[in-house]
Amino acid sequence: MNVYLDTSVFLRWLLNNQKIYSGFQKWKSCYTSELFYIEVSRVLNRLRLEKVINDKDYTNLIKTFSEFYKTIYVVEMNKTIKEKSAEFFPTIIGTLDAIHLSTAITLRSENPKLELVFLTHDKQLSNSAEALGFRVNFEL
Repeated sequence: MNVYLDTSVFLRWLLNNQKIYSGFQKWKSCYTSELFYIEVSRVLNRLRLEKVINDKDYTNLIKTFSEFYKTIYVVEMNKTIKEKSAEFFPTIIGTLDAIHLSTAITLRSENPKLELVFLTHDKQLSNSAEALGFRVNFEL
């Protein structure tokens, strides 16, 4: 299975949330937007500054994140993706989610044989991805 990975799925796994995606890392290949790196980094920095995690935890999480990041395909936010993100979507969707979804749409249009399953824990993103014809694995 080829997947498009929304940041929410990775963060639940990284932070040992009780409700992680059951098929995490059981995929053939994994794609995400370069936005993924920024989102994960911001969350980890925020958790450290809020003292939810300490410096040692932060260091360990960054190491795990870096190792994981080397195993996935990261798609650059090119002009096509940025323009697509500003367009109309069939359902309510936030800005960052629009970038993720536009990245998956662009991947699909550039690689018609690539069947992507969209992984997310975000209901609005799930709804929009389904409305645009993606097979979605959504677990709360």
